[in-house]
Amino acid sequence: MFCEKSTDIFIKSVFISIILTLTIVGLSASSALARPVLTIESNETVGLLRFVLGICEIGKTSRLNVLAYAETRGGVKEDKAHIENVKKIFNDLPQSFDIFPDRDLPPSEKIVSFIQLLYYNAATARDFQQFKFSLYSIMPFSHADMMAECLDHFKPVYKSLHCAQAEKPLAEYLKKSRNDKFIDQLQRFYGVESRCPEIKAIIVPVFVSKELYDKYSKSLSALSENFGNLQIIEVLFLGDKFADPFDTIVHEVCHRYYEMSQPIKAALEKIQSFDSAKGVFCTRLLNEALATAIGNGYFGGCDAKARWYEDELIDEFAKAIMPIIRQYMDSRKSIGEKFQEELFAAFTATFVNVQNDMRFLLYNVHIISSIVDTKMISREINRKFYSLGYESFGAIDHPKTIKNFKKSRGYTQLFVINKKEIEALKPYDLKDMDGLKEMKIENPVAYFNYDEKQKCSYLLFICENINEFNALFKKISDSRILKNGMQI
Repeated sequence: MFCEKSTDIFIKSVFISIILTLTIVGLSASSALARPVLTIESNETVGLLRFVLGICEIGKTSRLNVLAYAETRGGVKEDKAHIENVKKIFNDLPQSFDIFPDRDLPPSEKIVSFIQLLYYNAATARDFQQFKFSLYSIMPFSHADMMAECLDHFKPVYKSLHCAQAEKPLAEYLKKSRNDKFIDQLQRFYGVESRCPEIKAIIVPVFVSKELYDKYSKSLSALSENFGNLQIIEVLFLGDKFADPFDTIVHEVCHRYYEMSQPIKAALEKIQSFDSAKGVFCTRLLNEALATAIGNGYFGGCDAKARWYEDELIDEFAKAIMPIIRQYMDSRKSIGEKFQEELFAAFTATFVNVQNDMRFLLYNVHIISSIVDTKMISREINRKFYSLGYESFGAIDHPKTIKNFKKSRGYTQLFVINKKEIEALKPYDLKDMDGLKEMKIENPVAYFNYDEKQKCSYLLFICENINEFNALFKKISDSRILKNGMQI
């Protein structure tokens, strides 16, 4: 770890680099009055960075990408040292930066993650050498040296594994002319016509062997990401064949416009006022459901019988709102006052027991545990459910843990405690906690309830270790629909 003075210099240099990079890439809407342009391109530097971060288990990448590496390269001794160095870099450095600390803006408009900054630098660099040089402006020299050495080490591996086979078909695809008028249509729908900069979509090839694809294709897929107006689109190549990523590009553009849309913000507030539980769950799924219905359903023309999205809840919701989306898109309408009512009606008709359904309960979950590693709990949840959860670290009665709890109202609260810590739950002021204190608990127990005052569901696991938690979690997961006051 570097000293405090070095940290101050580092933060200042990163801030300058962020401003310059975001100006170049066009994150700010300086071209607001100009018609937006969609650029679709390949970028070997971005692909290499994604590959390296993926095999180092940092950020997001498709599991097929990692499996493809493991299949051909796993266990190589020289790789391990470089992987450990990259992990050290991310352990040492701040994970995000507030680029406008003095301005009252939503986090999406002023917080830039370290990973996001790396991708922006890779996307805007003239070539690989310039990207490596840029590393020295966003991290201490010793860390930049390690990162550059790692990228040099894995560059031939990445090119051999993913680029060589995909180079020709990808080049042919990028030569094709395409109509980007759909952007005007999306802008009108989301109500963001005057605020949009250029959208850049970077195609990242993921080549997998037929054997690997046959083994995992039913459960795994490519994974794309949206960083403001920069999109990273993974495309699976099986031989020289790959699916046109157009629907994925539209999907990711929708995410960008969703974040910018004032009509969406108004719709979210209105939906949440309809019903304390159903409104919250509807808004949690809405971003992905809209992007899926518009990108994969309307523009992609996906078969309604096929799976449009990997998570079944989003898949079901996207298909339920498809008639609404088709009406708006066909007539080129903007989101209006009736939109939220139409969405909520579709949601309530599709999902009945949202407040007690484990699939919804664990979609957004806040984990509080001081006896079992929260990462192990997260891993167990993600083995069974699609979850966007986050964790609090530290003692259950620590002021910061309680503060995190209050900030995460609306999330399902998942507590993992031992018998001695029941008294420490008092500051959380949850329904029926007093009754739990009076129980004679001899064996591991799981308890579920909904607290109307706190507007949250909560799951309480009283156990001593991860094995006891896993056993309880399996029992309560198998139930799927939970009753308030339910105890296992």
